[in-house]
Amino acid sequence: MISPVAIFVYNRVDNTQQTVQALLRNTLAKETDVYVFSDGGKNEESHDTVIVLEDDIVTSPYYLEYMNEAFDMYRDEKRVMHVAGFTNLDLLSSSNEWKGSETYFTPHMSGWGWGTWKDRWQTHFHHYETEEEALEGMTEADINAIQYDGVFPCLKSLKKRPIPWDICWEMEIYKAGGLCLTPAHTMVRNIGLQNGTHFRAYSILQHYEFDREPLQRKLKLEKQVPEKNAVIENLFKEAIRDWGIRYTWLGKVVRWGYKKIKASAKPKLTKKGFGKTEAY
Repeated sequence: MISPVAIFVYNRVDNTQQTVQALLRNTLAKETDVYVFSDGGKNEESHDTVIVLEDDIVTSPYYLEYMNEAFDMYRDEKRVMHVAGFTNLDLLSSSNEWKGSETYFTPHMSGWGWGTWKDRWQTHFHHYETEEEALEGMTEADINAIQYDGVFPCLKSLKKRPIPWDICWEMEIYKAGGLCLTPAHTMVRNIGLQNGTHFRAYSILQHYEFDREPLQRKLKLEKQVPEKNAVIENLFKEAIRDWGIRYTWLGKVVRWGYKKIKASAKPKLTKKGFGKTEAY
């Protein structure tokens, strides 16, 4: 059965048009049901799998094939909890001599063009309400592992209200010992970063290393034993440094100056005693 696609939209019409146009160019477009959710709309119809896109995710023409094949291939492998369309790595470029498969497994979840099975989601997903609830039962080793020794400080998201769904899902996958099937080259591209709320790139100062064209051929999907790959984990740890933002020499100077100004603007904690103020 062909998995349906759920598209979540807000107020970026141009991005949404590009997302839909790319989806229509997919090889399985005619056989795929699409549900569009805007401002919290819901549909009670039940499906065994779902593919989730936001309004700024442009897909490869072979993205739907990859997702549906992955759902079928790993349907009975309960440890595989998530299928990602995006990867932070670029293992299939001509500049790399990657000898592995065209997919890999990692505990890290990517929320750009992803999918899962109904049983995994209903069994494991929990939307945490507080940071304390989310971290209950986690050791310092767990926190260190999920944040890749602090290089990927994802747990900062637990301070937001409401807590974003993606960090909740990331933590549930980790706690369950689950894995995410991930392509060795991205099958999607996020086109909303340049006009996004939380990130803007200016070429004179920086570029975003993860902004790559989706794979324009069918991905070779081969059944593998679900397990972590130490090489992949080390590559991700390096790739996620500075969230994939790479600075020009001018950008490094501007960033250094910004950090100095920000640090000097922080108020100092003081205590008063005997007619003088002492800085801690």
